[in-house]
Amino acid sequence: PTPTITQTPSLTPTPTDTETPAPTPTYAILRGKVIPERLSCRYGPGVDYLFKFSVFGNIEILGRMERSSWILVQAIGGKNSCWVNGDYVEINGDIMSVAPKDPHIVLPWSPYYGPLTGVSATRVWGYSHSLLD
Repeated sequence: PTPTITQTPSLTPTPTDTETPAPTPTYAILRGKVIPERLSCRYGPGVDYLFKFSVFGNIEILGRMERSSWILVQAIGGKNSCWVNGDYVEINGDIMSVAPKDPHIVLPWSPYYGPLTGVSATRVWGYSHSLLD
């Protein structure tokens, strides 16, 4: 008898899904000029935050609040950032190109004052009272 040759079936490659990396957004650091003579710079984005210092002249814009006009700034080449109301800054460029920031992660609370202790507050709706009354 003569042997017969049978071919071994070859495996067909099965396509596999490969994850496409999501693009990483790139943000700009813009420059601006404080419009009034001086502008209050705060530890957070709002007048309720503690005053840090005043800024004037030209500044760098490092971040922005997503639904607010408050922006995170520092002196050009500086390292000490704070929040100002962007309505009082002449911004060179599109503010939407600046990275959005979470104010609670960016700046700590005041390094000079710890949290209050031994105080409480109660709100009574419909009643107005002042400590001066």
